Amino acid sequence: MNAPISGRLKLVFLIHAIVGVILGLGYLFIPVTMGGWFGLTLEGTVFEHLVGVAILSLGLSSALAYFQTRFESVKLLVQLEIIWTLLATILLVWGALNIDQFPNMIAGEVSTAQLWVWVDTVIMGLFFLAFAGCYLFDEKTETSRSYAGSEA
Repeated sequence: MNAPISGRLKLVFLIHAIVGVILGLGYLFIPVTMGGWFGLTLEGTVFEHLVGVAILSLGLSSALAYFQTRFESVKLLVQLEIIWTLLATILLVWGALNIDQFPNMIAGEVSTAQLWVWVDTVIMGLFFLAFAGCYLFDEKTETSRSYAGSEA
C-alpha cells in the first residue's frame, strides 16, 4: 500500500515533464511558429492554444508527480497518461495514414508534415509503453507489498 515510486517511473515523469512543458508553452504562446517548424499550417485559433494548455498541464502534472515518493499518490495520473498516450497514438496513426500526402509517402516522397506526424506517433507510442510498463511494474510491487503486509 505504501510502495515507493520506481526510479524508472520517476525518469518517465521527468522526461515527460520536460517535453510537455517545452511543447505546451510553444503551442500556447506561438502555435503558428510551432506549426511552421513542424511543416503544419496553423492559424493561431483558440483551439490551437487550448492544445498548448492541455500539453502544458500534463507536463506540469508529471513535474509535480516527479517529486512524490509513493506510487499510490501518482497512480491515477499514470492511468490518465496511459489512456492519453494510447488514444493520441491511435489518432496520430490514423492521421498519418489519412494525410493528403500519404500516396506520395508510399512512392517514397515524404513531406515535412508527414514526417513529423510519424515522429509524434513514435514519441507518443514510446510514452504509452513507458507509462504502461512502469504502471504494471509499480502496481505489481504495490500489490506484493500490500499482500505481504496483510500476512504479517
